[in-house]
Amino acid sequence: MSTPPCVPTIAQWKMICFKHSQGAPAYTPKPVVYYQLHECPFVLNYFTIMKLRGYSAQPRGLLLISLTFLLLGLVQPTLASPFGLLGVVDAQTELEPSLHNLTLSSHPPHQQHKRGDEPKGLRFEPTCTPAQQSYLLSSFSEARTQAERAEQAMNDLIQIFKDKIQPKDWSPHKYTTLYRNLKLWGNFFGLPILRRDDGEVTIAQTIANMNRVRIRFTKIKNALENSGRKFDLIVNCNSDWLVYAGDYINKKGIRFWRYKDTREKYKGKSVYVKTRAPRLTCTENPRAKAVSFHNEIVDQEEMVLCPLAWTRWAGDPPPYLSDFAGIPFSGMEGKELTMLKNRAAGNTLLHEAFHSWNLLEKHIGDEQVQDEGSTKVAYGALLVQALARKDPKQALLNADTHALFALGVYYDKCNWANPEGKCLDDNPDTICPEDEKTKEKKCITIDWD
Repeated sequence: MSTPPCVPTIAQWKMICFKHSQGAPAYTPKPVVYYQLHECPFVLNYFTIMKLRGYSAQPRGLLLISLTFLLLGLVQPTLASPFGLLGVVDAQTELEPSLHNLTLSSHPPHQQHKRGDEPKGLRFEPTCTPAQQSYLLSSFSEARTQAERAEQAMNDLIQIFKDKIQPKDWSPHKYTTLYRNLKLWGNFFGLPILRRDDGEVTIAQTIANMNRVRIRFTKIKNALENSGRKFDLIVNCNSDWLVYAGDYINKKGIRFWRYKDTREKYKGKSVYVKTRAPRLTCTENPRAKAVSFHNEIVDQEEMVLCPLAWTRWAGDPPPYLSDFAGIPFSGMEGKELTMLKNRAAGNTLLHEAFHSWNLLEKHIGDEQVQDEGSTKVAYGALLVQALARKDPKQALLNADTHALFALGVYYDKCNWANPEGKCLDDNPDTICPEDEKTKEKKCITIDWD
């Protein structure tokens, strides 16, 4: 297959290349768009280019695996796995400027597990204690609840748009919920053009976008029912089983860090990390919150939750999203949506689900956006909104946009559609504002055509 040249980057794009390891059979990747590549430090015989994937990058191929750090709500550079072929990842972070051109590989295909070796569904490695397993199962349940409520919010908004229901005719007992969810949608996915010269996305395109997002929430909701019986994910609660085993130099003279996967069922497998890349384990990356990787040959994904995550989620009882679910507005006012996300595991796990090749028709990554003169990953309410203002199309490809939208719907006592991403009231109402003198609502007329 032909190989696109290495060319200068478009600043907002970061790319991922994947190629075969030596001895692997040829394959034909699915069609992709060849975006400009930031840099290509060495020649690849076969490769596919994709946008940078956030928590877990999963391009197509015979075996394509990646690990990704979840960095305290900031940036998620990408790593790789204890299984298959070579991956070249271009990534960067505010915390670690050296995170560029990550390269990983392992042994040829004859040493890999065959499809069917593992049962399907959500399951835990022995690295997770019973208490950790219990907490994560409850948190996955909260992830499902968020997806379910976001799905319903999408259904309600889609009905209004398809049936062309003017705001004055919205159901009075649902008006506040519809208003908040529509405003939240606009701030996170792009403002619909409700009136001439007022908005960014046409009505027709908004309906299409809402349908696309609704389907994603539905798929995740269904996968997580009955304790995740349809979510093929293995969860680890530390990375101590990855042990540094000295450097390795391949036939082309490229030096790698080598790690051994010491788990009983994977003994003999190795992970090779190119020396320009960061170290692989949680211990070597103290700012890493989690690591995820995907094994496409056995059609399963794995996740490592690092000690830093457990320090955030510690407590007796541990923190849950539901801790704030029943609190009235007076107790929520001023709280930040991003803070509520980070204090418990439920929304992080939902974010992770949006990176799953197994669940969604299209992989959702972590997009980048310019903020205060630097390029950052659109993670957290402030940068999610910045991404939507910059390019609503990119917002549709950003995992935290989806996860935070669901969290905003979940915490329904608040209007989160404000530049600070804080719990505020609905003043001023921009769809059905009150007349200052008569106190009557004067709703706008949406230009459906």
